[in-house]
Amino acid sequence: VYMGAQLPALLRGFYYEGWHPGRRAIARNRNSFLDRIHDGVHRDPAVDPEEVARSVLGQLADRLSAAEIEEAKAATPRVLHDLWPT
Repeated sequence: VYMGAQLPALLRGFYYEGWHPGRRAIARNRNSFLDRIHDGVHRDPAVDPEEVARSVLGQLADRLSAAEIEEAKAATPRVLHDLWPT
């Protein structure tokens, strides 16, 4: 484990995290993101996946600094930025 922590991120990803860079990237959009959340709550019709996403991101925002929130937002697709609290 200690040696793995010393590896560059790319090599660590190959060996420890199962990265497969040859695979084609999957196009992501807002609906596919919310569908994944809906699948995660076992497609319960009473659960609004957008509300779940807003709640989770709100909890994160409560625990992060403003700079960390901006960094996290910058790492997410623009179509999801409005899910973050203002």
